[in-house]
Amino acid sequence: MNPSSDPSLTRIDKILSYIHNNIDKPLSLDILAKQSCWSRWQLQRVFHTKTGVSVAQYVRELKLSLAAEKVLSGNERIVDLALAFGFNSEISFSRAFKQYFGLSPRDYKKIGKLSGIRKPLTRPDTFSLPTDSDLGFCQIRIEHRDAFKLVGLHDTIHGPFSSTPDFSSKVPEIWHALIQFAPQHTAVYPQYGVIDTTHCVLGDEGLVYWASIDDDKIEPSIAEQLSTLTIPQQTYAVLPVYGPISNLANLVEWFMLYWLPNSEYLGVDGYELEVYDTRFSIDSTPSYMEYWLPIQKRLI
Repeated sequence: MNPSSDPSLTRIDKILSYIHNNIDKPLSLDILAKQSCWSRWQLQRVFHTKTGVSVAQYVRELKLSLAAEKVLSGNERIVDLALAFGFNSEISFSRAFKQYFGLSPRDYKKIGKLSGIRKPLTRPDTFSLPTDSDLGFCQIRIEHRDAFKLVGLHDTIHGPFSSTPDFSSKVPEIWHALIQFAPQHTAVYPQYGVIDTTHCVLGDEGLVYWASIDDDKIEPSIAEQLSTLTIPQQTYAVLPVYGPISNLANLVEWFMLYWLPNSEYLGVDGYELEVYDTRFSIDSTPSYMEYWLPIQKRLI
């Protein structure tokens, strides 16, 4: 079914609006089911089918993400944040926070970097950018990553916003060259496609694209024959891409033209990342990869 004509997505949209407008209140499955046309079981099934996450998981992660942003940006006491987001106590809030982020609220504040932040689900098909994914919604997350080093091969490409795009043919050629050069490392994950925008001035001169892997996951004798790239520490907005790799161009267009301008973030020049792990398959529909876009918080 075409996502834009799927009535269940409209109903899920209404549930999401209710969640987003009442995120500071207790949101049980009973309460949410009453806002829909479904029983509790039916709501769970439809919500998971169309979003890829359970109702409870979505509510919990969104509450904790909003709380984490306040942990970094404000001076509220932990107990006040706990109560503000519908937790019964500081203890239950801190336990849930640490279970999700791997850090206590106080330790998260000490580090001072946004990471693991889930943003509200959005419908890309609303903007007439259809994909072949069965999921009707997309959830962006915010991650901070420390500097790391890659090795690989690179060449100039013209991306989807160029007047002469050639990325659809050039990118596979670069990956093929890396596989030919180091065939014994084709099963090493994660693998990174890197788009270097740091030297792009007018846009027509092209971008440098890298096919690469972590420098510590390749034999030194091979690594020394490849080019080295150091990615500096950076905060990213992470776009999940389900289904065929052909979905990527449309979703990145939506990401750049619609999600980013309506978010609280700005894109910055840097290194855009395509992250491929064992879930990625070039030949099958059940596939997953991520697109990491360098960002910074808007100054309000």
